[in-house]
Amino acid sequence: MILLFAGAMLVFVASMWTWWEGRRFASRPLERAEAQIVAQALQTWQTLAPDVDGWRDLRTLLASRKVRAMDKDSFGRKQERITLGYTDEWGRILLNPNICFSAYSTLGPRVCQGVQKSDLVRTMTTLQHEHQHLIRRAVESEAYAAEWHFVRLCLERSRQRDDPELTAALAEWEGEMQERIRLYVGNTRFERLKESLNRRGPKADPPS
Repeated sequence: MILLFAGAMLVFVASMWTWWEGRRFASRPLERAEAQIVAQALQTWQTLAPDVDGWRDLRTLLASRKVRAMDKDSFGRKQERITLGYTDEWGRILLNPNICFSAYSTLGPRVCQGVQKSDLVRTMTTLQHEHQHLIRRAVESEAYAAEWHFVRLCLERSRQRDDPELTAALAEWEGEMQERIRLYVGNTRFERLKESLNRRGPKADPPS
């Protein structure tokens, strides 16, 4: 009897764990304002870095409703709440609304007139990061390297276009991103990556 009970409990725990993992990144369609943020982020990408692959693919995904928002009700652990984006098994990109659309989520549509630069930058760079996973099958460290280079490229070109508000948002986000990357790859790999990016400079790679 004890063995039967223990076996039943094991099956129950396993089934609950499977259910929880399935709920880990549950998603919902983008709200209208969120879709506008994504569309403007892709337009900004096209304007600043048209030579960087991705924005065309992502526009197609947006049009086919394969860019979605994570369901906040499924956030149970810190690592889920702080995840910016996720590419699921159905080829959809899920964006964390608490981060990518934080100004809109916090201020609401009445106060938040137009797309805030902070939302635009976070959304744009997260989409670029997830595109690396979706199309290039990049591992996380490779996607971080590509994202960091992309931000530096956009930052340099924003300065050239004399857009102080966008430049400030990109510079602030690069600073936050560096700490995130350092935590993920460790100090040694972080410094190597930073040195590599410094040597490379703000120029786009040729399309693959």
